[in-house]
Amino acid sequence: MKITPLRFVGGALLAALLPALSGCSWLLGEDNEYQRAYSVKALEVPPDLELPPKDTTMELPPTASQQGDTSRVAAAARGGVLPDASGFRLRSSGERSWLEVETEPDAVWEGVRRFLRANSIPVERGDAKLGLVETGWVEVKVEPDNAVDRFFDTVLGWFSGSGLRERYRIQLVRGEVPGTTLVQVTHYLQEEVLLGSADSTEGTTWVTRPSDPARETEMLGRIMRYLSGVRGPGGVGARLVVDDQGQPRIELETGRDVAWTRLGEALEELGIDVEGKDAGAGYYDIAYAFEDAAEGFLHKLFFWLDERAGEAVPFRLQVEERSEGAAVRLLDRSGASVAAAQARHVLERLLPALEGGG
Repeated sequence: MKITPLRFVGGALLAALLPALSGCSWLLGEDNEYQRAYSVKALEVPPDLELPPKDTTMELPPTASQQGDTSRVAAAARGGVLPDASGFRLRSSGERSWLEVETEPDAVWEGVRRFLRANSIPVERGDAKLGLVETGWVEVKVEPDNAVDRFFDTVLGWFSGSGLRERYRIQLVRGEVPGTTLVQVTHYLQEEVLLGSADSTEGTTWVTRPSDPARETEMLGRIMRYLSGVRGPGGVGARLVVDDQGQPRIELETGRDVAWTRLGEALEELGIDVEGKDAGAGYYDIAYAFEDAAEGFLHKLFFWLDERAGEAVPFRLQVEERSEGAAVRLLDRSGASVAAAQARHVLERLLPALEGGG
């Protein structure tokens, strides 16, 4: 079993905390984002895109093929998980892939930003004029492969970390055909390694690893499905829209009854508490906790020190019939509108689960 720095430090911390935890039967540990503060340089420019001179001196990280490993790219191509959607075409040349969208760059830019928010991917830098989005570092989650790792992952969430983190650079450029946009994604990967020897650890550092073109292709597919509303396995076509009053809603390409059923499955999938429901009236009463993703793990570990942490707010998710499908709105329990920011937060979290592949 590979001993990552996180597991190495985690084991020692667990031993120190066992007396304090002996009277507590459960802990919070579901946050999947890698929320550590690092000073990061601007990401590199892909070789086939043109940007202002100040950005063209940077180099791309080594690709998998440069390290003699193309199996992941071939596996992704064989998977056939990225069918073209109407108005979207996935192109490739060698290991490079990009997405052609029959929409102006400004509209694609907003859609990409919504996609990142909906998937809880932090944004480190965004420049609408350059059509550039650089994400923050996010931990690469891996499925625990043994009982010990599964225990740590279930109980404490972060002890069985992969020791890997990744980020993405998303570049939008105007296509040669008027009214089209090209979307290209560059993947960056780092591994946390121990400094010093096993007997005398001097801390950790992050080492750049080869980028994975398969991850770039996967991200392009996720963006395409989000922007086009193409559903994944078990999902429905869905998109987030905002009405004239600034209130968001999710529009689904299915009937009200199917939408109500799929919404229930999405709530269960995300672990959102359902306190009441009525299929005839088309609603779910939920209790939703707005948690601060920036909180450190010690605050999360000793959650009982803050009685307000994770306090659940009652809401109603209302499924409404539309001429071309159904819509989902977030309301209060009386059926009145809630703050647009609250509604957007909850609906953007629901959207990928409704799509079934976001």
